Amino acid sequence: MARRVNLNDERIRFERSREARSGAGPLTVRTPAASEFMQKDTALRTRTSDSIRANREGPRLVPSRSTAPQAGAAVDPGSFAREIKEKLARETAAGEDVNPLEVLERIVDGYSLLAEEKRMLYEEIRRELFGYGPLEAYMTDPSVTEVIYDSHDRGFVERDGNLEDADYRFSSPEDLEHYVQNLIKPVGRPLDERNTNLNAKLPDGTRINATCPPQSVEYTLNLRKPPATVKKFPPAEYVASGACTMEMLDFLGYYHKKRANIIIVGATSTGKTTVIRIEIENYSDPRERWIMLEETRELECDHPRYLSFQQVQRGKNKEDWFRLVDIFDQSVLRKRPDRIGVGEILGEEVVALIRGISAGHEGFIGSMHAGSPEKTVFLLVIKLKEAGLNLGEEYIRQIVHECLDFIVVLKRTPEGRRIIDGIWEVFPLSAGESNPFRRIYFYNHETGRFEKDQDVSRSKAEKFGLPGNLHGEEGAQ
Repeated sequence: MARRVNLNDERIRFERSREARSGAGPLTVRTPAASEFMQKDTALRTRTSDSIRANREGPRLVPSRSTAPQAGAAVDPGSFAREIKEKLARETAAGEDVNPLEVLERIVDGYSLLAEEKRMLYEEIRRELFGYGPLEAYMTDPSVTEVIYDSHDRGFVERDGNLEDADYRFSSPEDLEHYVQNLIKPVGRPLDERNTNLNAKLPDGTRINATCPPQSVEYTLNLRKPPATVKKFPPAEYVASGACTMEMLDFLGYYHKKRANIIIVGATSTGKTTVIRIEIENYSDPRERWIMLEETRELECDHPRYLSFQQVQRGKNKEDWFRLVDIFDQSVLRKRPDRIGVGEILGEEVVALIRGISAGHEGFIGSMHAGSPEKTVFLLVIKLKEAGLNLGEEYIRQIVHECLDFIVVLKRTPEGRRIIDGIWEVFPLSAGESNPFRRIYFYNHETGRFEKDQDVSRSKAEKFGLPGNLHGEEGAQ
């Protein structure tokens, strides 16, 4: 049986070896100002390559003798590139164990071109067939974390926490539609009038959300880059970014290591995933076995005993999906976890949270969208009721307070800086406290400084101990 190639792994391997042989760095290609990419595609998801004409200066491309036109005949770069793509389609159709990038390089090398022209032509075709086409420049920019298009002529990029207008514009709604449909082909899930919302992960790990009419006026597109391509923050760099103080981070790390149950909350793009990753990678015991449940795999923590499960679609309807609560019931507890987490609590995942803690797996960490401790508990109660927990609201609220130890609230400042706005202790409702929450640390928006408010309660101190020197060995690994 022919070996099935993982194209993403092959692309990384081949590109590195190719650059090492040539001694040249990766070629930077300017994104064209006009969109002529999206036309009818061929078997290789091709789009026309008229961008070569806009991107290239200098001598015209000249084919080798075997394919050279008659003297005086003009060479059309667009037709020239299409010829190469047709050859590539024929040669790669021969077997599954063929590396398309190696074939592409060999075909391009067969033309009598300058070395720089070959590199430019190879890069243009690679971008169109195996990359992100006109959005490639954004997707390879390490400072860009997300690319957003609300319509064909209105796009944004998130860079360093701030939204900026995208320079690139699609030429028409149909142009954007064709781009999105080409992009989601590897996902194998439809985006049409019956399924107007798609949330999935592309083969390279990029998280894609796309909608189409009638849900939205035009096709919309969000591309969130995978964690491997986004800058990871060690604790010192996270503190240096102005997100919190080292005392606050070590405080969280101490109680995380002591198996307190912590939930990270905040609005979209406030850095919840970053905080979870910092805690697991830098403060978890490396001997502990972590199992993380995620709707779409994003965390990818660098921990020696970390295992991630994500929701799987088994049919076109959500009722047919293999949900996170199903994964928890059938797989998680059989995998011998020491710690369990939920990447983002959107619905029924909260059942997994409660079950995991109730089953003795203390030390939960997870995230959800909420703006305060009170709203966090309120939303958890609603989600538990929607998930079918047939109990009175007050009793459910009591269960939530019993399960949680700390709530960390993240926000973004008007300047776009992501910060830990507050760390709150959660009390059981039976503890007799007039306020079921106690603020430990907070960000003073008037002074622009992080401040300590109160110490943890005696009950928490007796349960987990107190961090001594937060900058010492006990506070962080």
